[in-house]
Amino acid sequence: MENDTVAGFPPVADPQEDHSDLVRRAQAGDRSAFGSLVEWYGGQAFATAYAILRDRQEAEDAVQEAFIKAYRYLEGLNDPLRFGPWLRSIVRQECCGLLRRLRRKVALLSDLTRERSLPDSIPRSASIGSEIYRREIWDCCLSGLTEKAREIVILHYTEGFSCEQIAGMMNISEGTVKSHLFKARRKIEIRLGKMGVRSVDDI
Repeated sequence: MENDTVAGFPPVADPQEDHSDLVRRAQAGDRSAFGSLVEWYGGQAFATAYAILRDRQEAEDAVQEAFIKAYRYLEGLNDPLRFGPWLRSIVRQECCGLLRRLRRKVALLSDLTRERSLPDSIPRSASIGSEIYRREIWDCCLSGLTEKAREIVILHYTEGFSCEQIAGMMNISEGTVKSHLFKARRKIEIRLGKMGVRSVDDI
């Protein structure tokens, strides 16, 4: 499965890389340094937002607002090495705020949480090689997972991070990451089978 063609997520920062110098420069008012942080952490922020919101446009909006808040409050971050987890917490807060606003506008809560309906089979007119169709299939599969499982699957399968890296990024054990991946892959394979796709590696 290729990173770019399956879901089109932006690059994700490697949690093992040290960007503390960029953070310090940004705290000192260097906008270009903060721009570099946006480039490095944009993908990680999007993966977190998409796992929660399950909507690309809403996830992009949440990430944009999160970076605005991060820039505004960056001076208060005492440990530059904690920028990644700190940003992730802001993204989560922004997503939760967005969901609360959506719930006030939507009459039925089930409209926010119901899964996408899956086709019984792949339409004859659709090509499994189509990037858009691949994306639709992948999104349908992700909709059946928990928030944490979606985030782990996105980071591993679409961004290529190892279980060890994801564990460090999400502050959980490597065994927990592997367990989520194993269970998620089984669920995804079942859903793909209903659409006539043999394996997650085929999309």
